[in-house]
Amino acid sequence: MPARRDDSDSDTVMDATDNCPVDANADQANLDADAQGDSCDDDDDGDAAPDATDNCPVVPNASQADTDTDGIGDACEGDFDSDTVVDDNDNCPTVANTDQANIDGDSAGDVCDDSDSDTITDATDNCPAAANTDQANLDGDAQGDACDTDDDADSVADATDNCPLTANPGQEDLDGDNIGDACENDVDGDGVPNTSDNCPATANPLQENNYGGTEGDACEDSDTDTVLDAADNCPATANTDQADDDGNGVGNACDMPVNSLCGVGYDTILAGEATLQSDTTTGGAVADAAALTDSDAANFASLGADVGTTSTATAYVGVKLVDALAAGGVAGFVVSEASRELVLADLVGVRLVSLSGNSVKEIVGSGDLQLAPLGSGAGAMARLTFTSTKSANTLRVLIGGQSDALPGLRVHAACVAN
Repeated sequence: MPARRDDSDSDTVMDATDNCPVDANADQANLDADAQGDSCDDDDDGDAAPDATDNCPVVPNASQADTDTDGIGDACEGDFDSDTVVDDNDNCPTVANTDQANIDGDSAGDVCDDSDSDTITDATDNCPAAANTDQANLDGDAQGDACDTDDDADSVADATDNCPLTANPGQEDLDGDNIGDACENDVDGDGVPNTSDNCPATANPLQENNYGGTEGDACEDSDTDTVLDAADNCPATANTDQADDDGNGVGNACDMPVNSLCGVGYDTILAGEATLQSDTTTGGAVADAAALTDSDAANFASLGADVGTTSTATAYVGVKLVDALAAGGVAGFVVSEASRELVLADLVGVRLVSLSGNSVKEIVGSGDLQLAPLGSGAGAMARLTFTSTKSANTLRVLIGGQSDALPGLRVHAACVAN
């Protein structure tokens, strides 16, 4: 039966009211409520994007946003980020996260959440619950320093670690100050920084180093006898047994009998056999002069002349003999210098002087002196003598008086050939 002329599409809706008069649509569906029904409208959702190219033809989305680029617009996609979790249940609907990991249990998943507000999302944040934008991680483990309970990975918790930022599983602390040796700049607690301490692991605030070498007496064993110099009764002579038969604090190995200090063929002048003398000029110095004639072979008088300040600085120490030295006699002094083994070339500016009463008889310089070693190495003693051409009753050893003079000398004893 031919369609009625007032219902061209035979959909039972008269043309006059039919929103698609030539396209049958008895339901008159019209999503966007415009003048055209969906059956004949080329933009059903009225978003200005033609249905033929609209990625959501029945959901208005003028921007055609399609985050996951799957051809279905975000506005009508049930799984916006294509992570197999529907948007209504997805804790990160715009960022794919199939596992839905959510460390802090809030409404947002880790990949789109920044629980600590440090600009690093939880999924990559090494401390998701502790703000640490710099992501500092000293030990390179899974936890950043801000939330790591053992920053240096030495198996000692930071709260009790005496070097929390320096690995030291043994927690060594030599000076017991609760700062571990591994991170302390004064390990032995003697007030001297490790970098300049001559015994960094042994407390020695005065830094004594009386026997040469790079280490201080407190930790050095100059004679390699297993006894440290500070406690060794013969620091320059090996004597592991530390035997000291006379109990004078000087070990048998280096304790020279007083009367033989000057060596074979010489008498050592002691107190009672002579009168002690000493004097200085400006810039000169004498210390422990009495040691020259005492009965302890380990003691010495010290002479100093600051020739850098004034070349005329002098100092001397000497003895006035009970028995005069005859012409042709040999006499002198046992001397040493702490930093070297003396040779005659070192003794420029050292003179031996003889007097009779107050009258000077001879002044003998290094060119006419004899030096006989009594030991070896830095600080070793040597016998410095001259042969007198005139009788004398006073002997002196003097340093200084010229710019290249030795600045200091140790004088252990006065000697006269027997």
